[in-house]
Amino acid sequence: MKVEIIIMLISISIIMLMINLYFLNSRINSYSTDNIKIDSNMIYLDSLTLKQKLSQMIIVSGRRNNERVTNFNIGGIYLFGSKSREYYENKIKAFNEDSRIKLFFSTDLEGYWNPFKRFYNSRTFSEIEDLDDAGKLGDDHGRILAEIGFNMNFAPIAEANGKVWDGRGFNGTSSDIANKSNAYISALQKHSIIGVVKHYPGGSI
Repeated sequence: MKVEIIIMLISISIIMLMINLYFLNSRINSYSTDNIKIDSNMIYLDSLTLKQKLSQMIIVSGRRNNERVTNFNIGGIYLFGSKSREYYENKIKAFNEDSRIKLFFSTDLEGYWNPFKRFYNSRTFSEIEDLDDAGKLGDDHGRILAEIGFNMNFAPIAEANGKVWDGRGFNGTSSDIANKSNAYISALQKHSIIGVVKHYPGGSI
């Protein structure tokens, strides 16, 4: 009797799970983006629903090519830790082909944290001595990011006296760090890469 009850409960659980998955997939697959009005590079925000506007504010991991990402028009994809350049390029191409609105493709190329370490060597931020050197690092990073297909970099780290991860931030006074960060970001922008200053509150607090 107890075995029969257990089997019945397991069967009911499986049926409920299948029903939930069916309706979840139905909602995902039926989510239309035909309402979004795009003219050349102009996106008409008033044509987006509230859910689509909220989705545009979110960046998610791109380890999988997921229907939820493309159907809900998530704002961006974060990629990190691949073994090859081709992996990144293919991922970016696949997501771009499936998304109506151009995506942000982001990573953490900081020098210390290097998502391309298997095929690209980079100096750490702590090795940068002056503004010219910061600009050169930004130019190097901007070039490799753009070549692969990225358009956003979660760098530089603009913390003063960061003690948690050696090499992730520029050395010097607060003014030195601010000026080096500005030089680095300006160089990224020449390659159409958006630089993101971080952290808040930061690892040194």
